[in-house]
Amino acid sequence: MTNAILPLNTTGADLDTVGGKGQTLMNMVTAGFSVPAGFCVTTGAYRRFIDDNGLENRIIELARPRVVDGAVTFESASKEIRTLFEAELSAEIRSEIVSACAGMNAVAVRSSATTEDLPDRSVVGTTRGSGPGCGRAHETSDLGECPGPGESAV
Repeated sequence: MTNAILPLNTTGADLDTVGGKGQTLMNMVTAGFSVPAGFCVTTGAYRRFIDDNGLENRIIELARPRVVDGAVTFESASKEIRTLFEAELSAEIRSEIVSACAGMNAVAVRSSATTEDLPDRSVVGTTRGSGPGCGRAHETSDLGECPGPGESAV
């Protein structure tokens, strides 16, 4: 196993491993709050996806603003980078995510931007899920819509 996922009842997971939202959900479970069963896709799984598909350099190349009608925009870069995430998820990571979804009647996916949920700030809803992950639970052909790095599926 690659430790692509961590259940929400995991203790001691850090911000760098599960992101702010994942860490908060895990802390809530540990504190005894009623949180539906779920899991986080780890940043390690995300990094492996990037490495397996050779995406890092291409993302860096594309992540440049353009000037459109006198305004700086990342819209084109964002669209181009998003298409890179149509790459294949490794069978091992896919298997872990599908196994984690098994037994869940419903899976809700929540994505976080890299600075969306930090200890000193929260900017809700700046991204939507678009990384490797699970769409409809149990259907391996539907993997490809979230969760991504540090995202939670509950």
